Amino acid sequence: MEVSARSGDCKICFKVVTARQHALECDNCQRWVHRLCGTGITYTQYCGIMDKLAFVLHALYFVIMAELSQWRVVWPKISRYLTLPYLMLPL
Repeated sequence: MEVSARSGDCKICFKVVTARQHALECDNCQRWVHRLCGTGITYTQYCGIMDKLAFVLHALYFVIMAELSQWRVVWPKISRYLTLPYLMLPL
């Protein structure tokens, strides 16, 4: 009997990967694998990976917020030029 796996299933054991479980996404096939399903990654290594990921996401958040604050300053100045009559003018 062939097991049909969904994208949210572990590619090794074919069981559902939940948000509360330790799992990693394969860079090649974008499928999930439970940490304990033969990845060889220890709990300490997994926690280190997640800490680094959290730091990167936190830094990215601040970059995005800085860009949005700049956009809020620029948008009122350019928005009038993005209305339909301006866009229909020949160049």
